[in-house]
Amino acid sequence: KEILIKENKVWIGNVDELEEVAQMLQEDEEIEELEKENFYEIDKFYSDKLKEDLDHDIKIFKEMQEFIKDIGPEDDDKLQKLIEILNKEPIKGKKVIIFSSFISTVKYIYENLKNKFEKVDYIFGGEKILTKIKRFAPKANKASISLDEEIQILVATEVLSEGLNLQDGQVVINYELHWNPVRIIQRIGRIDRIGSKHDEIYVYNFFPETSAEETLGIEERVTKRIDEIIKNFGYDEKTIRLDEQTVRKKLFEIYTEKPEGLEEIEEKSSAKYFENEFRRLKEKYPEEYQKAIELPEKVNVARFSKNKGIIVFCRTDDYFRLKLADFNGKIISSDDWEILNLLKCTPEEKGEKFNENYFDIVEKVKRDFENEANKRESEKESITDPVKQEFERLIQWLKRRESKEIKSRLDRLLNFVNSKQLNFEQSKLIRNIARSYKKKFGLKTKEIIEELEKKIYPELKNAPPVIKPEIEKKYAQIVIVEELR
Repeated sequence: KEILIKENKVWIGNVDELEEVAQMLQEDEEIEELEKENFYEIDKFYSDKLKEDLDHDIKIFKEMQEFIKDIGPEDDDKLQKLIEILNKEPIKGKKVIIFSSFISTVKYIYENLKNKFEKVDYIFGGEKILTKIKRFAPKANKASISLDEEIQILVATEVLSEGLNLQDGQVVINYELHWNPVRIIQRIGRIDRIGSKHDEIYVYNFFPETSAEETLGIEERVTKRIDEIIKNFGYDEKTIRLDEQTVRKKLFEIYTEKPEGLEEIEEKSSAKYFENEFRRLKEKYPEEYQKAIELPEKVNVARFSKNKGIIVFCRTDDYFRLKLADFNGKIISSDDWEILNLLKCTPEEKGEKFNENYFDIVEKVKRDFENEANKRESEKESITDPVKQEFERLIQWLKRRESKEIKSRLDRLLNFVNSKQLNFEQSKLIRNIARSYKKKFGLKTKEIIEELEKKIYPELKNAPPVIKPEIEKKYAQIVIVEELR
């Protein structure tokens, strides 16, 4: 409001930068010039309605401030828990990064830690960022820093979450739950990197109270984000094979700090176990291994087992799957690691003749696998670049309650972006545009679309067209079949 009254301008820039400008105005400092991309002249807005809405918001904020004015840091259970974690083993004495999404929270944490711990500092941007990074992680950045200059506890915003070497650190504390799981992965990736001298790293997440969760709906947003990750990046790997529901469950359990998710993964570690077992058997039984790779397709065998069913190993090009079917032809498991455990046997066990009546079941499993492989192939067409998805959400938001002419222009712009193959810089531009306009308010859509058209059309004009993935018909092969009787 002060910018509106004193400068006759409406702020539409980054909310974080607004804090600094507002503080300067409150202290009656002279602001020589507001950067053009951060404001618009008042005549572009419904100024009377905007002032009325601002007064209404200010009234609410003052009421909120009245409620909390007597609450001090000593009453802040979350802050006190953070102090407790930093004071106890195994964290005490280790290099720690504390992440928050908010500048005000970063400053608040810093102010309340600096007199309780040694060598505490904070970062939320600015010229000193590289200097502070070197002071926190001199080994990782090959910097000559004295022990007195080193930072032991660094409080930071997302400015530290991508592309920086901070592996001198051993602890990441997320002071609030970010709705985007990728952000958490990026934060942890600052210290969990090649070159780290630590055998273990520690990650702590603060979660909202149950009542706050009901209001914020973070669980719902996390679930939605996990859906997007699975849709865009898939859930099947050649080295780690879990069905979609299992991946969804594990992502959510790990992200919402349900220990069973972490414990199961650590306890089983199936991929590593079978990789090591394969190496061991290959070295111990080289002749048997040679015989195995020379076996013809659709080779079959039977053996006695407490588990019953037909195991079929299928392939199509570079896609392989194990399937377990019952004697009626119903697939009861597609979990590779579970089925590999059923296949384990000793060298002394004798093979039996496969029951030829079950070949119809094998063919049914083959058809099911072939359908699965072709469905997987066709899904290539529906995979969307996450940056373009973010831009599309902005366009859909802008189209609300707009005229046909405006909607048509926005659709043309979206189709133009979707038709282009974006390089790194172009992706960065589109992402920044999508995110920056989410932080702007009060600006008329017509003004926004004119800006978008001026920025995007020239920048992407020479970008090559999107290469549509070639969808190929897949045909399944049976590698081996085993009857468990």
